[in-house]
Amino acid sequence: MQAVDELRLELPYEFDRAEYEQILHDVVHSVAPAPGWSPVPQRHEPHPGDA
Repeated sequence: MQAVDELRLELPYEFDRAEYEQILHDVVHSVAPAPGWSPVPQRHEPHPGDA
């Protein structure tokens, strides 16, 4: 995974939201870490109008 910039998942349109969420969770927490991938920490970008 270190040699690629992105991972593309193609999923059917028929899934419910919970099924998509479960698949993405499994990929991020189980599948991708196996070859050494880890998520980049997210930065909070303020939305326009936030004080």
